[in-house]
Amino acid sequence: MPTVSLRPLRENEFDAWSAAHTRGYADGMTAFTAMARATADAKAARDVAAVLP
Repeated sequence: MPTVSLRPLRENEFDAWSAAHTRGYADGMTAFTAMARATADAKAARDVAAVLP
């Protein structure tokens, strides 16, 4: 059975992770709904900003 280790995200990693996460969230909205890319990008930015620092 594989072992998984977790660690806190480093401060210098956050910006890249947040951008990738937000982009992936928007990608999902465009892939699985009829949402336009610009609308998905704006919604993703708002949603992520509402729950993350």
